[in-house]
Amino acid sequence: MLQRAIFAVVLVLLLSLAQLPSIAQAQAHTFTVTGAFPSGCSISNNPETFFFNISYSWPGAPLELEATVIDANGTGLSGTSSTSLPAGSGLGATPGFSFPTTATLPVPYPWAFTVRVVGLLNGVPTWTADVRISCPDAAGPYAAVQLSNGPYVAVAGCDVLLPIPATAVGGAFVADAPVYWAPGELTSPLVTIPAGNTARVIGQDDAGEFYKIIWVCDYVWVPKATMGPNYDNVWHGAPLPTGVVK
Repeated sequence: MLQRAIFAVVLVLLLSLAQLPSIAQAQAHTFTVTGAFPSGCSISNNPETFFFNISYSWPGAPLELEATVIDANGTGLSGTSSTSLPAGSGLGATPGFSFPTTATLPVPYPWAFTVRVVGLLNGVPTWTADVRISCPDAAGPYAAVQLSNGPYVAVAGCDVLLPIPATAVGGAFVADAPVYWAPGELTSPLVTIPAGNTARVIGQDDAGEFYKIIWVCDYVWVPKATMGPNYDNVWHGAPLPTGVVK
């Protein structure tokens, strides 16, 4: 019994030590969203592109950013947009993020929405910030208020806890996609993903008619014809996976 207890203590210590590099990485890889531009602002295009001012310290690998609308607040904006920045430190980077909207254009003033910006280190979420983007009238300016900033913490049950194979590739919806809970089996009630959104593609079904994707914290299926490569600054139009998955 004593030997088992000693072994258990040693195992816990080893596991704790194994976590130290990831903690150090989280402390070294940080960013803040300090503003948005230009000085005049409107939501008059679909999709609409927003440019954020970002200061960052991201050594060793490119800063991969994924921005997801988490509160549309009447703007109709949705989806996830990705980009990348060179490794190192940046004091005035201005990446652009594009989001489709279901609202009638132009969206009336004043408007505001909230995005969650996540920094990925070699594909692993590391640092995150929630930012509220708003505009009072046509004269602007955009305002970017950082609501939170710190190490990425996975939310239990969300897609970050799903096993994502190394072969998964970011794809973009080229058409509105009805969602299936299994190949050929539509969800009830029907859920449709609007064109312009992006998602991680895991693989395809036996018949080659559906892609399996990660969407809203779950695995679902969409018709292959509704998805194409994602040509953002992270995925660069990488071909979607052709492997058969269940």
